[in-house]
Amino acid sequence: MPSFTVSRRSVLAGGAVLATTLSAPAIAMERAVQTRAGMVRGMRGDGAFAFLGLPYGAPTGGANRFRPPQPAEPWGGVREANAFGPRCFQLPDPARGPFASWRDVTEQSEDCLNLNLWTPACDDARRPVMVWMHGGALSTNSGSRNVIDGTRLAARRDVVVVTVTHRLNLFGYLHLEEFGPEAANVGQQDLVAALQWVRDNVATFGGDPDNVTIFGESGGGTKVCGLLEMPAAQGLFHKAILQSGFGTLTQTREEGERIGRQLMMVLGASRAEELRELPAERLLAGLGEITHGNPVAGPLMVADGDVVPALPLPGEIPAIASDIPMIVGHTATETSVLFPPAGVFEFGWDEAVAALDRQFDGSAAMVDGFRRLRPQASPTDVTLMITTIVMMARNARRLADARATAPGANAYAYLFDWGTPIEDGRLGSPHAIDVPLVFDNVAAGVSMYGEGAAEAQRVSDMMTAAWTAFARTGVPVAAGIPEWPAYATDRRATMIIDTEWRVADDPWGAEQALVAEHLRDGG
Repeated sequence: MPSFTVSRRSVLAGGAVLATTLSAPAIAMERAVQTRAGMVRGMRGDGAFAFLGLPYGAPTGGANRFRPPQPAEPWGGVREANAFGPRCFQLPDPARGPFASWRDVTEQSEDCLNLNLWTPACDDARRPVMVWMHGGALSTNSGSRNVIDGTRLAARRDVVVVTVTHRLNLFGYLHLEEFGPEAANVGQQDLVAALQWVRDNVATFGGDPDNVTIFGESGGGTKVCGLLEMPAAQGLFHKAILQSGFGTLTQTREEGERIGRQLMMVLGASRAEELRELPAERLLAGLGEITHGNPVAGPLMVADGDVVPALPLPGEIPAIASDIPMIVGHTATETSVLFPPAGVFEFGWDEAVAALDRQFDGSAAMVDGFRRLRPQASPTDVTLMITTIVMMARNARRLADARATAPGANAYAYLFDWGTPIEDGRLGSPHAIDVPLVFDNVAAGVSMYGEGAAEAQRVSDMMTAAWTAFARTGVPVAAGIPEWPAYATDRRATMIIDTEWRVADDPWGAEQALVAEHLRDGG
């Protein structure tokens, strides 16, 4: 794909100079658009205009740290929107292995409330708007990774695509209630502010503020679940897609307070106000001390009773989300890359039972049951399926069941079962394999697909057709895709996503029942 780098300097009111750079495909033209905060200029390439690094909130450092997002300062003149904005401060989480081609070159800053928008045209067409909540638990990444570039999705499917960068880890989710009158879940409040920006501005970019779909994978799915629970988000979106993330990255108030106390002790502080005086780097170092450097082990969303009134989903649809249709699903072998059991690819049956003993009562009996259900499966296959059910499938089912039994809107369930050929196929359908596919970015995700890129593109073509059809109408019906029935608990119809799509009734029903019977928390 041809590309080149554009370097520009723009003088704003008051003499401030913005220097921006853009590395983008085959730029053809510019376009200036008026937002409520000021004029912005984007560029067109490969069939879509890109507006990058648009501020939807003020910097979050100093007095604004741990407080709700404040409005972005308006500007005069024309602001160049040709470079991604900074990401939130976060612990290192380098891309490797299947994710080696997944890049994010942005710098870290507390001036991180920015979003990116791609549109086929800045007109009055009122296209469906799809707002992506990125993964990385609630701790890492941003809205600017190459695999979630919205150019191809916007251009090929005639939608407006938005990706959001916001506060994460301790900056977005630290619970400090006992150390001062601090706001809770400010990272979630950032997402509400971004959706308010969409409501107020997207029509001038060719989008329909009355037809907004929020979607996300992994931690992004948890963020979607949080928004479904938040009164402040009601009315800002109209459909939801949850991919391998169902509200489980949450903590009780007591758990949140415990982490807050640990961090305050490490930093030698007794009041939340003291934390505003420390450099962001020192706060991040303190987080690394209490998490032992684990980038995704920090603070999570808390059911604070106000911003997020209750632990988000998956077992019940809150009244404020009664009219939100959903697509809900997961991949077939999430745990081949998502916290896989040590040595799982070399397991014999004894090793499989020993690994599962930590979570299950009667692991040997459960494994024997799986061997009867799936006589061709290896010990590795059985272990990955059981752990995938525990981490994802049972919560996907609970959410789909809840949506199906609550009045107001439908659920559509899927199981992603196309396997990547990399690493001799042993990863199967790992966690996040679908992320580049729903953005039509197979080339950017090539480290995940290897020699299977042509098949991955076929799957991507069908996923983008279904996802955007759902965003347009609330039903994932598109040419080349089998009829996708709404989910109901008597049948549990599930779309199996592969190079050929098909519908199966309750495809893992017997396996889910076995896990529920033996899981120590009661399933």
